[in-house]
This record gives sequence, C-alpha cells and structure tokens, in this order.
Amino acid sequence: MQVNIQSLKGHNCFNEVFQTGKKFYAKNLFSVVLYHTKLPSAPIIHYGVTISKRLEKKAAVRNRIKRLLRESIRLLIKELKPSSLLNIDRIIFAYQKKLDPTKQITLNEVMPAVRHILEQANLFIIKKNKNENPN
Repeated sequence: MQVNIQSLKGHNCFNEVFQTGKKFYAKNLFSVVLYHTKLPSAPIIHYGVTISKRLEKKAAVRNRIKRLLRESIRLLIKELKPSSLLNIDRIIFAYQKKLDPTKQITLNEVMPAVRHILEQANLFIIKKNKNENPN
C-alpha cells in the first residue's frame, strides 16, 4: 500500500492537533497523534515538525533537526503497519532536548526516538533480528 505523506501547514492545524491529539513521549522527543474519526479512501498522513527557539537560538541548528526528523519519518514510514496507516490523520513531532553547542546532532540520534514514539502509538511493526534467539 502506497502512503502519501504531506507536510502539515498552518498555525491552526498545529493547534488543533496539540489540543485534541494523543500525546507520546520519548527521551528527547514529544509527539502528538490525531486519529481519523472515519476511515479515508486513500492513506494520507499529514505530519509536522517543530523545535522551540528557546532550545536552540540558531536557525541553522533548528533547521538541521527538522531535516533529520523529516528524513527519519520518511525512512520509517515504509515499516508502518498497513492497517494503522488508515487511522492516522495528523502527527506532530516536537524536539525537546537542549543541544550541546560543541556537538552536531546526527540521524543516528534522532531515528531511535522517532521509532520509539511510533512503537508507543502502536503504528510500528517491531522486527526481530535474525540472530536473536526467541527463547
């Protein structure tokens, strides 16, 4: 099933999701998911990414975090449960961790937090490693 991913635009859309959505937390990430009240004909997920200016003053760093969050969403969307894709209307990811000014954040730091939130929201299929013993 092909999923159409669109960015969430507008202050009112963000406010609606924050007020009525279900909240999920990870180590350095906060997410709000708004589910459909009725099932749509085509799976379209609207997503938003935000980071507060209070956490990081420099726009270049904030934009880098947004790009990394968008990329992790793009990569992980392929592993979502097909049945759960129809339930999601909108999802917002908000980065909450104060950054170390001497260290640059990487995709390896962001992707596990996004994966954890998708698992909490019961949207993600947890794949076991082939080397892992089931006993």
